[in-house]
Amino acid sequence: MRTRNISAILAAAALAALTPTAASAAQGGTVDTSYGNPQPQEERGFPWGLLGLLGLLGLMPRKRKDAIHVDNRTRS
Repeated sequence: MRTRNISAILAAAALAALTPTAASAAQGGTVDTSYGNPQPQEERGFPWGLLGLLGLLGLMPRKRKDAIHVDNRTRS
């Protein structure tokens, strides 16, 4: 029973520490959530997706060529 109480107290303390309260929000400042327009990123690096598709292509079964057997035995 005692371990349940301690676990509940620790969970409540962690929850209280991690959640913002109205008092801390009212104390001041505004949070700037505007990050501006993101700059387009330059394409560089290896095209790993293309390499993966080539790897998958290698796993596809191919049709086997029919084996042609030639018998050169003659009757004597």
